[in-house]
Amino acid sequence: MNEVISKLSEIEAAAEQIMNDTADKKKLLSEEIESKTAAFDKQAAEHTKDILLELQASMKEDMKEKTNKLQQKRADAFRKLEADYDQKHSFYAHELFNDLLKRQS
Repeated sequence: MNEVISKLSEIEAAAEQIMNDTADKKKLLSEEIESKTAAFDKQAAEHTKDILLELQASMKEDMKEKTNKLQQKRADAFRKLEADYDQKHSFYAHELFNDLLKRQS
């Protein structure tokens, strides 16, 4: 009977040791996962920041190009209007004068 009790005590001690070892391993794995998760989160945040900065720079350059093109189109249109006016200002003045005379009568 003592032998059975002794064996049961040994089994209980072994089981307790296994449980303690398992808890220790679980704690170590949990810490490792937390560390890897934190590193991944940091890397993902940095990568996202880099992508956003590249996108922002690209969009800024695109807007600059579009603004320059619009300014060039505006300048071209203004030059055309000025050239047209320079060539036809007498005609426009004459037509305007005639239109005013028609409205007066």
